[in-house]
Amino acid sequence: MTRLLLLITIGSFVPQLEAKLPKTVYVNDKEMKLCTEHTIRYALLVKIAYVGLYKPACDMNQNILKIPEKLIRFNYQVDVKASVFQELAVKYFKKNIDEELYQLYSDELKQFNKSYVDISANDSYDLFHENGKKLSLYKNKKLLGYTEWPDFAANYFKIWFGKTPAVKKLKETFSEV
Repeated sequence: MTRLLLLITIGSFVPQLEAKLPKTVYVNDKEMKLCTEHTIRYALLVKIAYVGLYKPACDMNQNILKIPEKLIRFNYQVDVKASVFQELAVKYFKKNIDEELYQLYSDELKQFNKSYVDISANDSYDLFHENGKKLSLYKNKKLLGYTEWPDFAANYFKIWFGKTPAVKKLKETFSEV
């Protein structure tokens, strides 16, 4: 995580207008409501990203890994290279599943990670888990890639919500929503 924060803050750090997370988003004609949000910060002062959890309804409290239909929006306040996302996804995916599963999913992980592109401040990434089966990655509402392997899709969220999450406070905020 330290490396991510350092890579994000090096180079392109200019004050940006804060982009708020919308209360409702639509994806594939489905209405998703903002149920909880978290701000990822560096040194308490620098806002890296606003992160929101969206679900069809916010009235159910359950473990985020067990929610079959969810959207996680990351609205970044700084520029980030695609390689940062790709490296962190591999690192934390591997930390949160056993070696046998990692070997099984490694090709799918490489393919899915090719979808990441460089982003600028105020760009958003959406990870949409649809019906517990399909996982889609969007940048600013444009589809970049997807996987239809249900087990891979479910395990991909362990990057943020597994035993060793990329951002511990994000997991704590989203743990039971």
